[in-house]
Amino acid sequence: MTYTYKTYMMNKDIEKYSKDITIIDRKQMDLGAMITFTTENKKVLDEIFCED
Repeated sequence: MTYTYKTYMMNKDIEKYSKDITIIDRKQMDLGAMITFTTENKKVLDEIFCED
């Protein structure tokens, strides 16, 4: 299953997950970017959207 999400992500996190996500749209801001991305890796989604 392919998941598509839009979220703000810090540049360092975008680099960290770059192998697992495919960025469709990116609007760069200061230290991060608003990105729309797809992934098939549910584990990565859980990591990205975990609640601390």
